[in-house]
Amino acid sequence: TAILLILNLAGAYLGAQDPYLSGIARLEEGDLQAAMTLFTKAIETKGANPDLLLKLAETHYSSGAYQQAIEYAKEANRMESGKGNYMLARSFAISVQVSPAVQYLEKHLKSRFKRPRHEILLDTAFASIEETAAWKALWKQTWYSEAENLEFEVAYLRRSAEYVAALEKIGEGLSENPRWDELYAEKGHILFLMGNYQDAVRAYSQAIEISATAAYYHGRAEAFIKQEKYSEGIKDLEHTLRLQPEKLSLYKRLSLLNQSAGNYPEAKENILQYLEYFPAIAEAHFICGEIYYDDRDYLKALDCFNRCLALDKDEARYFAARGKTYLNTGTYAYALKDFTMALDLDPYNPRIWYMKGICRLRLKDKEGAHSDLEKAARYGSVEARQLLEEMMD
Repeated sequence: TAILLILNLAGAYLGAQDPYLSGIARLEEGDLQAAMTLFTKAIETKGANPDLLLKLAETHYSSGAYQQAIEYAKEANRMESGKGNYMLARSFAISVQVSPAVQYLEKHLKSRFKRPRHEILLDTAFASIEETAAWKALWKQTWYSEAENLEFEVAYLRRSAEYVAALEKIGEGLSENPRWDELYAEKGHILFLMGNYQDAVRAYSQAIEISATAAYYHGRAEAFIKQEKYSEGIKDLEHTLRLQPEKLSLYKRLSLLNQSAGNYPEAKENILQYLEYFPAIAEAHFICGEIYYDDRDYLKALDCFNRCLALDKDEARYFAARGKTYLNTGTYAYALKDFTMALDLDPYNPRIWYMKGICRLRLKDKEGAHSDLEKAARYGSVEARQLLEEMMD
């Protein structure tokens, strides 16, 4: 039954609502063949676009099909000039075709898609051509402006945890250009890392006023969440998803935030959207079950926990979650089995011993319940200790 369930879940990969986003999900999981199939399906159903063609190029590159990567990247370039130059440079470089690799990298460095210098130099795709004369000649030229170099320096200082120095550099930059959104966003990131969440929100808001990007909304959302301003954080994460639908992990994040806020309909919708693209992730089914459990929809919670356990039987909390759900439906024998399985995996968990003790009480097994509650109390359960005292009276 478990194998059939997993096969059914895997079949959902090709049946999800958006083949492009399904392809992104398979790419995240490393299933390159499925990703290629889905990206091709997206072209057939929606038509080609530069981003989709570039994803196909990246997927073929990752699978070692460099010539196909080159073809798709060139097609992306034909639809949007410069879009595929970096992928072309990488594909030619890893194939040790030095001249076209350097030519396309030069075109990339002249384009609006230009990546930071350190990112390019650390890219292992270029390792085989780094000692060539053409590569060295390319990097003797100046490709980055003073403003870009300042941004790189600030990012380096942030990564090195030199926050005060980074903020000083940001101050210098903003005094010259008060509408520099990248620096406001860096300021927000640094203030967030320093634990100054209120000022981080303010800095991200200034960046958003200038350029409302997905990254800026995401940064501000995390700063709101750290202040426990969940409704504001949720709104910003939703805005992030509208701007960048590929950030599929945010559906899971939103489901947990909405669950914490007691917004169960929204939490369910979020996790079901996530499961549409990641049906074989046990943790997601567990979250789904917990949301239904919190909303007292125990039958649907059981369905989620059953799917979860069909995928992963090595987590005590999965058995414990199903056990507590059975406990709430009065199915005590099944609950007892699940608590026993959970304790086989996590034998010192006071909460599970406590729930097992409660289950035995419901089954009129007072001696067994007393034994379980004693273990729960021994491992730190205050509830178990209080209940034992009441049972002694």
